[in-house]
Amino acid sequence: YVKGINAFARIKEVNELRRNVLNHLLKCRINVDRNDINYTEISYNNDVYNIERSKNFNVIVSNKEQLETVLNYKFINEIYIRDYRLYTEYKGKINCKYYLPRVTKRTEGNSITSNLGNLKNNYSSIYLNCTNSFSVRKLLDLGVKRIGISPELSIGNIEDMIDNVNEKYQIFPDFEMMIYGRYQAMIMKHCFINKALGYEKKGCNACLNGVTIVDRENKEYPVLKDENCNIAILYYKPVNLFDEVDELYNIGINNFVIDFTCENGEEVKNVMEFRIKGSYKGHLYSDNI
Repeated sequence: YVKGINAFARIKEVNELRRNVLNHLLKCRINVDRNDINYTEISYNNDVYNIERSKNFNVIVSNKEQLETVLNYKFINEIYIRDYRLYTEYKGKINCKYYLPRVTKRTEGNSITSNLGNLKNNYSSIYLNCTNSFSVRKLLDLGVKRIGISPELSIGNIEDMIDNVNEKYQIFPDFEMMIYGRYQAMIMKHCFINKALGYEKKGCNACLNGVTIVDRENKEYPVLKDENCNIAILYYKPVNLFDEVDELYNIGINNFVIDFTCENGEEVKNVMEFRIKGSYKGHLYSDNI
């Protein structure tokens, strides 16, 4: 059930859709040409990759209300802005970067990206899914300046990955991890909201009116759209790792990002002042990788 537009999908149809997608994905993976990965050791210029360590807090904002609230807190190092118009308005006025949509053809310098074609001199997001020392090495080879760590990793996985990078390449790259926010459980180019309302074209902005998907346990999953009307379904509760910052810093992470998606100004204020309810620890304490 999609709250706000009175749309409903049967569990049988959702399961059938999932099976069809997975079967198609399996066929694509079977047919792909695979090349052997060359794991030859390479040397790095330590002056480039060995950064001076410091504990930095960065924030992702999705709209102007969130941005104006965040600007009241001086402990924030950098602000990542999802809205491109908002970014161009504040670019040069504050310490900010553009947070590129996960699905996009846009290229932009000084940005956070999930796109392999737009990595040079940019920063990779946590959704680029960096999970091991080989992926760290490849991202550095492609010109990434700061590496987002996959939210699927446990704290043991993270520590092993960073130790392996240090031992194999004698470097200490600049890592970033999300410590607050709702994970994007799914992202799609098809807009089911637009279709349910009977609109012929995208850009209706109906999803800006607080649309959420409600499951059979009455949990509400907010919807977030990007500038191209791609739809991200957010998890029903945010991850909260504020209490783990010191431990994460000690194992080699320098940047800690707070991701605001559907929060209003008051909710942003509560998070910035560490008053958080209904959160969980994500995968941090599960050995799932």
